[in-house]
Amino acid sequence: MTATTIMNAMQCNQRRLIVLGGLIVLGVLAGAAQAEIIVPTSMNDMGYFIQADKDVYDLGETVNIFHGVTNPMDASYTFQTTQSPGFFLRVKQEGNIVWERQAFKQVFWGLTLLPEETYAQEHSWDMLDDSENLVEPGEYELVGMVGGYESASTYITIIPEPASMLILLAGGSLIFRRRRIEA
Repeated sequence: MTATTIMNAMQCNQRRLIVLGGLIVLGVLAGAAQAEIIVPTSMNDMGYFIQADKDVYDLGETVNIFHGVTNPMDASYTFQTTQSPGFFLRVKQEGNIVWERQAFKQVFWGLTLLPEETYAQEHSWDMLDDSENLVEPGEYELVGMVGGYESASTYITIIPEPASMLILLAGGSLIFRRRRIEA
């Protein structure tokens, strides 16, 4: 084979590759024109959730919390938050923050969710406030935070543990008996 023959063959292959590449681009464009693709443009397009393992707890029980996000769109989405941590939990009572902790251990600079993909993590709260004191019975709001903003919330109720109720009832009955005896 001569150098001219080799050069002609290479030019022919280059033309074929260019034509093939053009056909691929046209095929992709034609396919994209046929289907409407919904692309997430911000973290607001995501489906956030937070859920406790039950609605009512005895005082002192551990609250298991599931906090996460689902990409409901037709395209992938990569989280890019400027807050550190990117995802964390907060517990409130009557609007006041009682407890706050990072729920996800890493910052999500590289977390990409594919369409319909969900990412969640379990976290637990031992019913201690930020000062390590056991909280009082009552209603509490569990708040999922993403990038410094509240993304989802749910409520739980904490009731006095049954043993505490028995002690209170027993103590109350002793007080009433003592007053009867004194009277």
